[in-house]
Amino acid sequence: MSGWAAKQAKKAEWAEARKLDGLDATHKEVNDTRDAAMGKGEDQLFEKKLSKEEQKAEKERKKAEAKAKRDAKKAAKGKPLSKKKSKENLEKLAQQEAAMAARVDESEADRLAREEHIIATFASQKEQHAHAKDISVRDVTISFHGANLIENTDFALNYGNRYGFIGPNGSGKSTIMKAIAARCLPIPESIDLFFLDQEYPATDTPALDAVFEVDDERKALEAEAEKINDALADADEEEQEQLNQRLQALYERLDELDAATAEARASAILHGLGFTPKMQKMPTKSFSGGWRMRVALARALFLQPTCLVLDEPTNHLDSAARAWLATYLASYEGTLVLVSHDTAMLKRACDSIAEITGDAPTADKPGSGRRLETYKSCSFDQWRQQRAERAQRWVSTYERQKEEERDLEDFIRRFGAKASKATQAKDREQKLKRLREEMVDRPPRDVIDLAATLADEVEALKRAQRDGAPEENLGDTVASPLLKVRGGPVL
Repeated sequence: MSGWAAKQAKKAEWAEARKLDGLDATHKEVNDTRDAAMGKGEDQLFEKKLSKEEQKAEKERKKAEAKAKRDAKKAAKGKPLSKKKSKENLEKLAQQEAAMAARVDESEADRLAREEHIIATFASQKEQHAHAKDISVRDVTISFHGANLIENTDFALNYGNRYGFIGPNGSGKSTIMKAIAARCLPIPESIDLFFLDQEYPATDTPALDAVFEVDDERKALEAEAEKINDALADADEEEQEQLNQRLQALYERLDELDAATAEARASAILHGLGFTPKMQKMPTKSFSGGWRMRVALARALFLQPTCLVLDEPTNHLDSAARAWLATYLASYEGTLVLVSHDTAMLKRACDSIAEITGDAPTADKPGSGRRLETYKSCSFDQWRQQRAERAQRWVSTYERQKEEERDLEDFIRRFGAKASKATQAKDREQKLKRLREEMVDRPPRDVIDLAATLADEVEALKRAQRDGAPEENLGDTVASPLLKVRGGPVL
């Protein structure tokens, strides 16, 4: 750069600096710039944007604040407030304290109803066995903001079954799982639930310690076992039998939490989920949210609750971790409820299906008519095949009824005006009326496609058998159309 160019650049820089400092501006411009920097004028601008109702509310708020300040000054000077004001203040204070106390003692189900508007109702239940492991509730309705997700359905989860929870996107699967985890339904106290819904917090605790440190539960179990041993001496024969059953369950659980093997089991689970030995010793605060979710999942698997509820556990896993998790869950001994878009996971991990069926709620029809259907000892492939068969029956019934309707209409049109056929035409009109009352709804396109696919596969199997070729797995071949329902994917 030449000397002249450098001089001009320096001059321009100096002029810009003076302008920014307000040295070359008028007095008004300088004041306006300074006032804007200090936020002056924002109040007036804010008030212009307020509606009349908002301005009135803002005025009332300021008035209430001024009144509170005056009352505080009077109280500080020892001047008594009027009896009416004192009574109002005491009543408000008592109400606030009562509300706070109620929230401290409220159950998780009550909190869910208050904060998230998730409410469950059910029929009166018989007294359940103290050590029951099955969940069975009749006539269940679960609503979210007034819309029924499932309605008047029997809810049953049997111990030892691993349920794949299936339903259309947006049907409320996650909300229903929240209701289960919060014990909005009468679930026996002997069943410990674990709902994986959030990542492990970012702390200084190493990942391995975060998984196997369950001293709180172990101490509680040991204390309960000690109480039962003390109570056995004074119990009658029937009470002793019940206490011994509970004591046996406690000792089994304590064996599972054996400190001697806890670290090794926790390390094996973390390794399966992708943690190297070095990573297992790192504090959880050094991991991202996805990896802390893996820590939370590892803890859930390590605790081995009676009922484990997992909502999309594969979201943060790579293919190797997903494969390991599917194998691990396939041998889970308790009750498993699993929501996943990973069909391979559902096929490998689940031996039963829970499906949300029925019509979706609408604005003019808040009662959804949706139910929860459970298929015990039914694999994912078996459920897919049964679904295809149901679709085929629906299409066949509809086509048969439409053909019968056309025949009746044709007869009435041809012979309705003839005196010799008048009686027969009248009889056909009555049949047509009854038929239309009983006629099934027209199946949607995806159901028609599904039925056609099943028919093609059955025909392919017949040809393969005639030709001596090995049979194919029908459940696998109809996967693509079978995973569709009206409104989107079924998973």
